[in-house]
Amino acid sequence: MITIPELKLIAILVSILLIPPLAYGEYLGSIAVDISYTNGDRADYSSISMKVYQDFSKTPYKEIEAISGNPFNIISLPTGHQYKIVVYANGMSSGVGYVTLQESQQDVHINIPIPGGMRLNLFYNDGETPISSALISLKSSDNKTWVDGITDVNGRTVRFWVESTTENEHYTVDVKIGKHLLYSYFPLVLQPGIPQEIKIVTPWQAKFSSLVTVQLFNQQGKTVSISEGSFAVDLLSESGEKILQSKVNQIGEADFSNLKVGDYVFRAINLNDNSEWGRSSVTIDGTKTNFSILKNQTSVPIVQPTPRPTISSCNCVAFRLDNVQDYWLDNVQTKIIDTFAQKNTGITLGVIVKVFGNDSKLINDVKSKVASNTTIEIGVNGWSFEDFTSYNKTQQTMLLHQSKDKITSILGVTPFVFIPPFGKINNDTFYAMDKNGFTFDSAITGTSPPALLSDKIHNIPATVFTGYTYLENGTLQSITNDNIINGIQSSMQNYGFAVVTLNFQDYAANNGTRKENAPDLDKISKIQSLLDKVHDKGFRIATLSEVGNILSKPPMPSWIKDSANSWSEGNTPKGEFLKSIEYLVKEKIIQGLPASTSELKTMPDWVKHIAKWWSSELISDDEFINGIEFLLKQGIIN
Repeated sequence: MITIPELKLIAILVSILLIPPLAYGEYLGSIAVDISYTNGDRADYSSISMKVYQDFSKTPYKEIEAISGNPFNIISLPTGHQYKIVVYANGMSSGVGYVTLQESQQDVHINIPIPGGMRLNLFYNDGETPISSALISLKSSDNKTWVDGITDVNGRTVRFWVESTTENEHYTVDVKIGKHLLYSYFPLVLQPGIPQEIKIVTPWQAKFSSLVTVQLFNQQGKTVSISEGSFAVDLLSESGEKILQSKVNQIGEADFSNLKVGDYVFRAINLNDNSEWGRSSVTIDGTKTNFSILKNQTSVPIVQPTPRPTISSCNCVAFRLDNVQDYWLDNVQTKIIDTFAQKNTGITLGVIVKVFGNDSKLINDVKSKVASNTTIEIGVNGWSFEDFTSYNKTQQTMLLHQSKDKITSILGVTPFVFIPPFGKINNDTFYAMDKNGFTFDSAITGTSPPALLSDKIHNIPATVFTGYTYLENGTLQSITNDNIINGIQSSMQNYGFAVVTLNFQDYAANNGTRKENAPDLDKISKIQSLLDKVHDKGFRIATLSEVGNILSKPPMPSWIKDSANSWSEGNTPKGEFLKSIEYLVKEKIIQGLPASTSELKTMPDWVKHIAKWWSSELISDDEFINGIEFLLKQGIIN
């Protein structure tokens, strides 16, 4: 009979026999995976994951959700086996490599398709009316979200560059208006290396043609009567902005027509005492035409909204080059930067910091331009082009901190401009910016910092887009310089400035099937011509921070003009007027000089003409400031 100790011994012997041979005869090795696009450029690794299969197994031996570099070293692999390495970019199966691992370190090179560019164009069901301010999410077949964005007034998103689709794979676009209207568009197939314009026609009506009726009910559940007072119903946006008002009739109803689909608030007003009688949040989607409002338990006074501030204009245009990064079309990136530098014209470079710093050609070009040309500005376009709003305040602070440190280490400059990926930003982002000394953001329009930070951080959003657009007949056409100039003029009227975004992919040569790492010289010439036209229209071209500084300048004190007039007429000494200029520098009304600039002593007498013209209203405040600023920077006033 076998005793219990003997049974334990047998179990130990069996377990030893079942240990895989690795424990006795196999060694561990590693495989360095080098990933390139099919055009030979090194691949951006920020969106790449991998699955590693051993021998003929259909179950992954290793799954790597994100790689930390390119090449990437896969470690701790038993030697003596064949490995199949599948590369995924943006969730798409993009390339595969095979290695029979016999040594401690072996290499494999895997080609993946060039990313494709897409810009989404959203329309209501008539196919002509664009949908503005719609939220979009781009998802891969595994339901992972890779891109979030928002449409502009023309229903367009910024251009996204993501991995092209392969057979049996596609993207899905979720379109959302407000919190409750959702439409999914699929399958979206993306070709490699080509900037595609995707037209999406939603099932929503541009305007809801049916009459929408709102009924008011008192606390007894009956419709209000004339004896209870005089009432009206306000239609408010989600943010509380009043859109329309309709008087309540004798049977307790108010009617609205031609409403756009979306989320709204109906607010009932007692006109006798101007109090809020009740409210109801609703979604207008065409499926319901009757809504009701129940009376509040207590009367709520109506608070009048704060009037919008008058738009201050700097008459300036900023150009923004987004997604600057190593290797990807770097010849095109440097050519665009050179074009602005040669014209001594301002441009802000939005750098994706994680994938910036190893491409010596790009780095050396940017570094030399920044060192020799004050019109080239560096901004942070995210650490790895992530959606900052998906992170908490601490995480966002860390992302900006490491981005700022890396830029400073590589280029020797400190960035103050943050260009949020996908244009998305929240209050945590503003606090993270303040913590890291960022004073300007270029997010979507309508985004404002919280009150405590409103004097520290200024929003200069993108307002004009370049590239391609759809015509009414559905054909694709490049946006002309005249279209861009019209957009700039419209932006001036609406915001007092314009920010024009450039995507370097739009300016690459195309061999008919894919983008090449060479600039299309005709398109580069188009940039040069655009800059000339902007100058000819009398607009000033500036960097994003310069625009922000101009717009945030304190108002001109009236006594400064009095001082200029008095000096120009010989009633006060030159020293008194120089003190006025010192004040303008100290208060940052004159930009680009240290606030410590003081004890000005020298100024030519002919400057009296400028002072006289200004005090006589022959030139504007901006013209006067620009003139004095120029004289200070040139050392003519010192």
